[in-house]
This record gives sequence, structure tokens and C-alpha cells, in this order.
Amino acid sequence: TTVALPEGNKDGTEWTIRVLQEMGFPPDWCIIDHSTEETTKTILEAGFFCGHTVYPRTKLSAERFANLVDQFGPERMMVNSSADWGASDPLSVPKVVLELRRRGHSDAVIERIVWSNPVELFGKSGRLVLPGATPSARPERSPRPGAVSP
Repeated sequence: TTVALPEGNKDGTEWTIRVLQEMGFPPDWCIIDHSTEETTKTILEAGFFCGHTVYPRTKLSAERFANLVDQFGPERMMVNSSADWGASDPLSVPKVVLELRRRGHSDAVIERIVWSNPVELFGKSGRLVLPGATPSARPERSPRPGAVSP
């Protein structure tokens, strides 16, 4: 499940986390996206995956995202780009990779952020099938209270 936050909304982030926790939603089944410097720590401390949408002039730059990796490491961190409203750059993720390399981050750290973390999260659905890979085992219960597993 992906939850998108409004830019720079720490109160909205805390409220969203409380609602998900009250629902009993497992944090390791959810990415809270559009995180910034104001919200990343809160999201990670609550156990959720933390998404970061990189835009060239708004939300988060490649350099600012790299600062967050420097501070928090790669655990449950993800980065994405966009090509929607306003100035967007669908090549933001490769630019983040270059910035992380420039700062000396290992290929393993970079791969974790841009590949392994997304595969771990989205693979839990059982619907992400990669060539040569064994599909992830489906959980015995649905992550949403009252939901029916397909």
C-alpha cells in the first residue's frame, strides 16, 4: 500500500501513521511517500518504508535525498521520480544514483534503495514476479483488517 503525503506536512504524517497504527496495518506492508527532511525520521521510527519523490525544483532534490541517506542509511528507504504536474524529471533516480556514488556510497547501498527495498515491499503482494526469481510466499493473513486475500 502506498500513502502519499502533501509536501512538508509533519502533522499530516503523524496523523497518517496514527490512523494506520489504529487500524492495525502492518508498517512493513506500506510505503509513506513524498517524505522530506521534516518527515523521514518519523516514518522510519514507526517502521514504515519511506518514499522520496525527487523533483528538480520542488519537494526534494537528488542532493537533499542523498543527505537523508547519509543521515538515516538505506534501511526501508526508497526513491522515485515523477513526470506529472509542474517541472518533473523522469531521470531523477539515475541522478540520485550518481549523487550517492559521488558521496562514496557502495553499490550495495544504492541497490538496496533503488531495487531491493522496492522488491521487498511490493513482492509481499505475491504479484511481483521477476524473471528467474521464486515468487515471495504470501502471508497467511491479509494486511488489512477485514480484507479478503485474492
